[in-house]
Amino acid sequence: MDEHWTGLGLATFGLLALCACADKPVDIGEPNAKVAAAGLAAYAGSWDGYVEAHTWEDGTDRVRLTIDAQGNGTMRLGERELIPPATDPAALYPPQVSPTPSGTGPVSGPFAGFAYPLHNVNLEAERLRLNVSDADLFASYCALQTPCLDEVNGGYVCVPNRAMVGGKDANGNAQCFILDRAPVVGEDLALVPKTKFSCEQVGMCAGGCRCTAAGCTGGSSSTPLDLDGALEDNQQKLTGSLGGVTVHLNRL
Repeated sequence: MDEHWTGLGLATFGLLALCACADKPVDIGEPNAKVAAAGLAAYAGSWDGYVEAHTWEDGTDRVRLTIDAQGNGTMRLGERELIPPATDPAALYPPQVSPTPSGTGPVSGPFAGFAYPLHNVNLEAERLRLNVSDADLFASYCALQTPCLDEVNGGYVCVPNRAMVGGKDANGNAQCFILDRAPVVGEDLALVPKTKFSCEQVGMCAGGCRCTAAGCTGGSSSTPLDLDGALEDNQQKLTGSLGGVTVHLNRL
């Protein structure tokens, strides 16, 4: 997950927070043109659009954003259906793609079909700025893991941080075994007691989870995807930059 993100994502709905003078009626059927662009409420709502000259890993360019007047919301990329939370601590997650050539590690970069929570939402010079984090993608998976003491570096990890040996079973499927203890110098590793782990779990934990004694969360390394945009066309369009590419969003 070292790669720089280039994308935006999801939409729900939002109603503008309105401010009315005592003797002037307010029409709540349409976005309130009197809300200054400098106020976060002006951006509240559901947005749908696309990024220019770029596609996500599902091959589409769609971006959906939902945000309320307090800055809460989600971003969703691509056309894929929303993926459910992880349920298997030993399997790859998300399950739709083989994230690495070996198929044993976490996907890197923005993933289509996940509702990324919004972070660091603020307004600067009448521009909306926020980001989402790839760490949130792995939160449900990492929560299934049982932390264990890292005997090498201190702290905690998902699987023991000891030497691993691999091979293939009779059907050609990869097998991963972690030694139960550190070997003696010159010792034949084949004679050292070892425990079998899912190769997918080993890869996911190494690249996707951060653990403490209390449990594990997503994001052993986290790369944010930044949005910087401004309102246009009587607050009906939001145009700006998403991870270095141009994004165009329309209010729903």
